Amino acid sequence: MDGVGTTWDDLELLRAVLDWAPLPLAIALIAMAMTWRAFYLLNDDIHAGVALWLKEGRPKDWAVSFVELFDALFGKRHLSLRCFSISALFSLGTVALFWTLMGGTDLLGDRATGTLDFWTLVTVAIAVNVAVDFVSLLETRFVLGQLRRVPLVLHPVVLILDAFVTGALIWGALWVWQEYGFHTGEKAVLGEVAGGLSILTVFFYSTFITSLWTWLFILGSAVFGLVRLLRMEKWASLDKRPGFWTGVFVALVTGLFAWPLTHAFEKDEITGITKADVGFCQVFGGKTCQRISWLAADPATQLDMLVAACADGVTDECDQRGVDRYEVDAYYAHRLWTAACAGGRASSCTNLGFLYERGLGVDQDYARAYELYEQGCDGGNAIGCTNLGVLYDEGHGVDQDYASAHELYEQGCDGGNALGCTNLGYLYRRSLGVEKDYARAHELYEQGCNGGNALGCTNLGVLYRDGLGVDQDYARARELYEQGCDAGDANGCTNLAYLYELGLGVDQDYARAHQLYEQGCDGEESIGCSNLSIMHRYGHGTAVKLDVALSYSDRACGLGHQRSCERATEIQAEVDAR
Repeated sequence: MDGVGTTWDDLELLRAVLDWAPLPLAIALIAMAMTWRAFYLLNDDIHAGVALWLKEGRPKDWAVSFVELFDALFGKRHLSLRCFSISALFSLGTVALFWTLMGGTDLLGDRATGTLDFWTLVTVAIAVNVAVDFVSLLETRFVLGQLRRVPLVLHPVVLILDAFVTGALIWGALWVWQEYGFHTGEKAVLGEVAGGLSILTVFFYSTFITSLWTWLFILGSAVFGLVRLLRMEKWASLDKRPGFWTGVFVALVTGLFAWPLTHAFEKDEITGITKADVGFCQVFGGKTCQRISWLAADPATQLDMLVAACADGVTDECDQRGVDRYEVDAYYAHRLWTAACAGGRASSCTNLGFLYERGLGVDQDYARAYELYEQGCDGGNAIGCTNLGVLYDEGHGVDQDYASAHELYEQGCDGGNALGCTNLGYLYRRSLGVEKDYARAHELYEQGCNGGNALGCTNLGVLYRDGLGVDQDYARARELYEQGCDAGDANGCTNLAYLYELGLGVDQDYARAHQLYEQGCDGEESIGCSNLSIMHRYGHGTAVKLDVALSYSDRACGLGHQRSCERATEIQAEVDAR
């Protein structure tokens, strides 16, 4: 054999082992085979050094022994081309090994978006891992060289810190790779990479091979020290078969570590995620939890993961899902918006306040709605300002205060909320907290209408119908009512029906008026129901139908139209008199 790299045939053999054996056993066998292969590619001096370490080394001397082995393998001139070349070969071989263990081209299966073919793997490994792994290697060698000055009890602490430095180096390189456009896929955060939720995972973990090698050496020093203590070294022929026993040891340790790891990454049949996923979500939060929520198989787990993501600031999905679902599942929306509001999304605070104002999925609570609208408004959400203004306008949970409503509507309107403009216009139209000003009302209604608020169009139509601040213009009123009705404002439909019923600016058309009143009534606009009752009571465009007239009066009465309550009594008397 002519190198320590991993060939394509080797990768195919590794895949065959993975398909045949349980994963912990397969990983142990692969580790043993790779150790044997690497060992017998080393020269006789290194063989002798390992044999001496197995036979005579003591745990407390492990750092000195490891440094000697390291220098024998990589050379004492650490900034030489030889050292860099060997490091690069190890780096590429390790990346290829991890790529195979993680699924090959279909890397990580459904856990990661995108695929990673072998040659792309090699390209990224050369661009990212080779340099970083070499720096990490030198950093670890420096640390190991200083350990003889550190008490033995502190060695694990130093090595853990060394692993953190290694992680910081590779993550920094991967961040630069993504941030500056070299990575064409979706950008991943650290939690996704560490949690096996990105194709970049393979490049991240392969860098820790030196740290893994160090820990294996430490454990080996302890284990073979125990073998010597039990006087079993002659039976095992440690000095004559160092490569064999080193491979066996690596297999045992790797298998023992692989078993709990594979168990931690075993997918739960019900939730669809692993115990490790839950841990990664708890540690990294945010986008990591969001990605894990996409893997979840049952709705409850998906919701829990998504809530955790939103509470940690990744709020877009929670806010939008709540908007999509609140009418059919207010509890679901409540959980999402609560988390997103806690995560700093002002619009979610406003949406949550809406649930409390209307009593959707929760007990109606104007005080809580006030707090949430205020939080949304202070966070820059214009709808929150407008909705808070409505509470002051209508005196819900606070003393009625048109001056405060005016201030909040203005804030909402200036922030781009069309309803805020319309409501502010209404204050000027009705002289509520301000002097009556039809011109200002016209300006604000127009702003609301142009901003997509249907009520603004309807209210602007009223000004043209009644000639308030403008010349009376039924044709313009009809256009605006039609615009409001088409956009979903029931008042617009009712007002448009009134024009057709009386023939104002249009040809009189009872059938069209009836249709539009029905549309308004179905939108819970009481005047629409009341006028339908009148049409059926007196036979305007239809036969007299007192029973139908009574039903529409009852509906209008239920919507708060007091005259319809009285009319219902009158119609009932007429029905009884027949």
